[in-house]
Amino acid sequence: MRQDVVEFFQNLPIEKSEQFNKAFELYRKSPNKNVGVERSMNIQGYSERTLENLLYDLQKMHGISDVEKVKVISIQKAESSSNTDNDDLENEKAIEGIESEIPDDSDLGEIIVNGAEVVTDASLPLREEFLFLNNPDCPNELKILVADKMTAWKVYTENHDKLLKIEAGELEVSKEEQTEIARLAAEAFEENQKIYNELNAYKETGKLLGVHPLFKTLQMQREVEEMDQAALIAYKNSSAKYFSTNKKDLAKAEANKDEEKIAEITTRVADREQKLAMVNKKLGVPAK
Repeated sequence: MRQDVVEFFQNLPIEKSEQFNKAFELYRKSPNKNVGVERSMNIQGYSERTLENLLYDLQKMHGISDVEKVKVISIQKAESSSNTDNDDLENEKAIEGIESEIPDDSDLGEIIVNGAEVVTDASLPLREEFLFLNNPDCPNELKILVADKMTAWKVYTENHDKLLKIEAGELEVSKEEQTEIARLAAEAFEENQKIYNELNAYKETGKLLGVHPLFKTLQMQREVEEMDQAALIAYKNSSAKYFSTNKKDLAKAEANKDEEKIAEITTRVADREQKLAMVNKKLGVPAK
């Protein structure tokens, strides 16, 4: 049972509602579960807060460390007809998805993950795996995501290597530092996967999936760019009342323990704050 939970954490579904459903299923199957918590979770259903609590309880119940929650990926190069002194360098560049100086016809072999899976940043550079990136009409959003993907993968590999060294006793850090390293690795891996899903969806359908938060941010930027001075000032001046109203609504939702409403209000307030920051920047208002 414990191994099932570890594998769940290492392969978290992208959709948070699905995370909740699978986590709740594992919680219900756990022999040392709290029946009261189970009943409460069943009644409340999914929300950002219930998911956070459920993941925490599941981890603590089975004594799973933060290090164990991060997938340990062993990477090897499959057998090929030729081996060179540059194999390690070739693998590293291919894994990060960075277009390297290796000739286009070079055989990088297959990148094997955990003996079975093929890593998303595998044997082909991104511009070969996703040929549409070379097209003049490729959406700018995807080009931005490609740069973010490289960054995310680099952050993941760097922190993942640190975790391996910690486990091997080659690197000593405090418990707090280890938790932070594990968090960075997990978040970067998830970010990398989200971007891969966007690229793969466009490759398969020719349409934007549009789930990644970047799309919302870019839409806000476009809206702000189209606003004239009067519209910018009106948006800024109306924000104080907007935040005040939502603060009261949030307090009411918290008093009623309405998790869905709490999540909804929190999200829209965060969106307003993000867009207001863009408006202030265009108006020349110094950031606080």
